[in-house]
Amino acid sequence: MQNIFRNIAAVWMFIGGNVMFADGNPATDMERIRQASDSLMVHLIEEAGISSASSIFVSYDNKIAYTVLYYSIIESFFSKNISITTDSTNRDMMLEISLRGSAISYSETFSESFLGALKTTRTISLTYDGIMRNRQKVFWAGSKTISLVDTVNYSDLDNLHSGDLPFASYSKPALSIFDSLLEPVVVTIASGVAIYLFFTIRS
Repeated sequence: MQNIFRNIAAVWMFIGGNVMFADGNPATDMERIRQASDSLMVHLIEEAGISSASSIFVSYDNKIAYTVLYYSIIESFFSKNISITTDSTNRDMMLEISLRGSAISYSETFSESFLGALKTTRTISLTYDGIMRNRQKVFWAGSKTISLVDTVNYSDLDNLHSGDLPFASYSKPALSIFDSLLEPVVVTIASGVAIYLFFTIRS
């Protein structure tokens, strides 16, 4: 009896490990864009040589002012102990920042094993144009781009993307005919093998 259960467990561990179990909970597209924005702002603050306890007036374009990017920029300054003022006439420094581009793209789908889930490489790209200055001096001016790359399951893409990102272009990879048929075929065959082994071992 122990051998029977051991054999059944081995079969399901093999099948389940390749077909049924996901790779945890990947970050959503929005979370990754916030991470990219925070990283860009931290680099900008360091390159401009902005010290803690400074006060900055921030001017945004409309693509930033009403989106999740606004909060990521504010949080980046707060994390460096830099305050944001709403009074443009009373400030140590001013940052004028605009969003040049933001995109979410995916590679062609692939599988790491024959029974493995379909995966794709996700690339989040974000570019800011900006000027950091006070009344007498420009501390930093230019464009800054960052790309974050990770691997996600193809089946998770719709859950990871949000309609709250109208400023980010989004291109979901198309499945080939082979890929679209492979997963249900694999699941059906794997289930059939498991049932066959169950009754064979039992008898």
